Amino acid sequence: MKISTIRARIRGVLAMVALAALVLGSPAALVAWGHFDATTVLRPAAWLTPDDGSIFLTAVTVIGWVAWTVFCVCVVAEVVGMITSQRHHVKLPGLGAIQGIAAGLLVASLTVLSPLTRSAVPPAPVPVVAAAVAAPQPVPEVEEGSENDTERDRGVATVTVEPNDDLWTLAETWYGDGTSWRRIAAANPDVDVDHLVAGQKLALPGVVMTVPSGHTGAGRPISAEELNGIGAQPEKARTRTVTVKPGDTLSGIAQSQLGDASCWPVIWHLNEQTISDPDHIEPGWKLVLPDTSVAETAVPIPATNERAETPAVTLPPENAELLPKAGDEPTVTATDTAAEPQSRADEVVTRADVGQDPAEILRTALAGLSLFLAGGVAGTVTARRQQQLFTRPLGRRIPEVSGDPRRARRVLDAAADQIDAAGSPDVAAYDEVMTPTTVVLGTRGLQTPVLVDLADVDGVLTVNGAPDLATAMVASISLSLVAAPWSGGIDIVAVGEELAWLARTGSDDVQLADEDEVVEGLIGLPDSATRSPITRVVLSCRPLDLPSPVSLAAAGIVVVMAGSGGREITIADCDDAQFDGQPFTPQIVTAPMRRAVVDLLETTARCDTEAAPWWQPRRGGVEGSDPPPAMTCAALPPSDAHVTVEEETVLTSSMTSDVAQLPVAGGHVPSPVLRLLGPVDLLGARGNPPTKARRQCLEYCAWLLCHPGARSVQMADALMVAEPTRRSNVSRLRRWLGTDDAGHAYLPEGYDGSLRLADAVTSDWERLELLVSGGISAAPLANLVSALDLVRGAPLADAAPGQWHWAEEWRIDMIQMVRDIGVEVARRAMETRDIELASRALARATVACPEDEVLLVARIKLADKLGDRGEVERLVYVLSRQARRLGVDLSEETITVLQEVMEGHARARVV
Repeated sequence: MKISTIRARIRGVLAMVALAALVLGSPAALVAWGHFDATTVLRPAAWLTPDDGSIFLTAVTVIGWVAWTVFCVCVVAEVVGMITSQRHHVKLPGLGAIQGIAAGLLVASLTVLSPLTRSAVPPAPVPVVAAAVAAPQPVPEVEEGSENDTERDRGVATVTVEPNDDLWTLAETWYGDGTSWRRIAAANPDVDVDHLVAGQKLALPGVVMTVPSGHTGAGRPISAEELNGIGAQPEKARTRTVTVKPGDTLSGIAQSQLGDASCWPVIWHLNEQTISDPDHIEPGWKLVLPDTSVAETAVPIPATNERAETPAVTLPPENAELLPKAGDEPTVTATDTAAEPQSRADEVVTRADVGQDPAEILRTALAGLSLFLAGGVAGTVTARRQQQLFTRPLGRRIPEVSGDPRRARRVLDAAADQIDAAGSPDVAAYDEVMTPTTVVLGTRGLQTPVLVDLADVDGVLTVNGAPDLATAMVASISLSLVAAPWSGGIDIVAVGEELAWLARTGSDDVQLADEDEVVEGLIGLPDSATRSPITRVVLSCRPLDLPSPVSLAAAGIVVVMAGSGGREITIADCDDAQFDGQPFTPQIVTAPMRRAVVDLLETTARCDTEAAPWWQPRRGGVEGSDPPPAMTCAALPPSDAHVTVEEETVLTSSMTSDVAQLPVAGGHVPSPVLRLLGPVDLLGARGNPPTKARRQCLEYCAWLLCHPGARSVQMADALMVAEPTRRSNVSRLRRWLGTDDAGHAYLPEGYDGSLRLADAVTSDWERLELLVSGGISAAPLANLVSALDLVRGAPLADAAPGQWHWAEEWRIDMIQMVRDIGVEVARRAMETRDIELASRALARATVACPEDEVLLVARIKLADKLGDRGEVERLVYVLSRQARRLGVDLSEETITVLQEVMEGHARARVV
């Protein structure tokens, strides 16, 4: 046994003796030697005569019993906290120091019982790759066949304490569960659990380390003795350097230089003096790398999983089919085979979750769809949403995207906005070469798209491969023809049931046909040596009996089908294909992703609308009444929850361009308020703003407001970030929000595995919803004006590209509601001839929703009423131009208004 282990055991025994003496020995001593003479103490005359020692001894005895009682209460509180994984931990007011002593003695005492604890629970390796310095230790001698065979301490990972670190955050970082802090405390009995000192090193028991061959971290070579100590072979230390380029990440460098993205902790700790935050590296830095491809020595250390209810960092069931993640299987080490199988709840951080490159997360989530085509589909969806918003009538809502299509759009938008470090080109860069017959086959090299113009194919393009692969390739080619922004204007004939889904993509160019009628129509084509421009593409997942390719080309027809012959795409597997002798990675779109994309295209192509839930009073409500109790906001004073009708008489055009008025107390915002209706900002936070990832923290705060009680795995999936990044940003947000006057954190620790902001944390969007909760059409004018006062710009105005994709439908709802409020305020103001209020209301709504037919018509009417002929003509031109650009028709009502303001009357309709 090591000397340090013996010392730890000795300290544990002494702590146990001290604890027993205080808890059991103190009352025994007080009973044996204490003195309590109640008769003397309570008799008034006794206080007026000289004390013979009775009063003093009685006072000392009473103080002793009170001190013992207080200490026992603190011990019980700490024991309850440990047993319940801190979920029921009680902090006793004014007794923090005594609780600290009790906790220290309890934790130190556990070192004596640690062998018994490990034998009681079967060891289960925790698959966490620890980016820590390895402190190799010799393998202890254990009798063969003993219960400690699976517990050989081959090495202990250590971590250096940074400023503001605590045991909870360290446990959350290294174990994926903050309640595992007791494991660190038990392994470091001489550490003050309440106050860590920056610079001290803590042992991390139960961490599976990845040690670069020839290094222990910070560039120090491993000696032959150290290598032998951990079972590795001695090797001469060699290093090399790499220069960071724009867009690089540690995981990306690890993938390209070491062959494994999960080895990024090796690079981090070889360059600790340069890299303070693994999520942030600067172009131009020279980083030290181990001179091997992966160069790792796995050091598995068994550890008990102390919390069976720890959530698994895997996809939620509803996302698993649509957005599969790489590395869903837990990391397996040599000792895994000896341990008992882990339950689903015991799987913590998987290899794919630790330091995974966001670009890799995105490519995995695309499920075979290339970044290039995904960006194109995202552009089509965005254009269709703009069309729907532009033509939306007042008080109506465009079709909502939900479920799998909503998650698919999030991934597509992320692909469109990604700053690809691998050099994948943007769709816009290919505008000049893209034609309606251009299709995406896959990628070559680092995400370079492989494009083929079907106009250059002599009549037939075949896909030769296994039936499922050939069908998937034909499906991906079909998506290029109907869903990309460059598509359109070409007749698409889909043959067979396998391609019937093309009719649901919202393209007017798609026709469905059966195989017999298509073959019959093609056989009768005349032969001609003259090629015609392509006007029709026939798609089939099965071979067709075709005439000569010459006759097809002469008729302007191209057939894309499964089979062989002609211009051929050969697919060997999902990662290997060839076209014209050039290898590439085929675009094999999985069925779940294809279905989600088709549903998304179908929803965004609809022209119908539904009643907006924010327009009419809710069922059971009364016009002008206060909001229902369920809609009240804890951050708002009760008197500010609703503006009465009587106040409308003193209402003036109070809207200004200043900062939106929020409830204040004593000159400051009483609790944190997230502002979303304009540039995103956080007011009223009690902590210090983070120096890094500030915008990401704002996004995390908004996500938590929208998803109270959600689990961390759902958050990582929705935000498409690696788990370490999510944990870091949540910790930054927690420190930024701070605590309320009672000392309660605005973002409490997720003891039960879920995350929830305190009820006091709210947003300007929630306040706006509260003001119009009775329905915009029935709300008092003062409420509507107050709601518009909250609008400082377009919702989420400064959201960074690549972020906030999960909030797109939320943002669309904000736009729709703000527009309806602005138009309704202007209508009521025009009825009372308050031109200034109408003008400001429309201007404020236009900032949030600049492209809207109803809003522009209202502005045209206002300009006509004011007699501003130049403004009328300008707005009519803007409206007509936007309609042409979006490819939509103006409504009959709009056309009538335009005729009236431009020509003085509506044109006569012939019945």
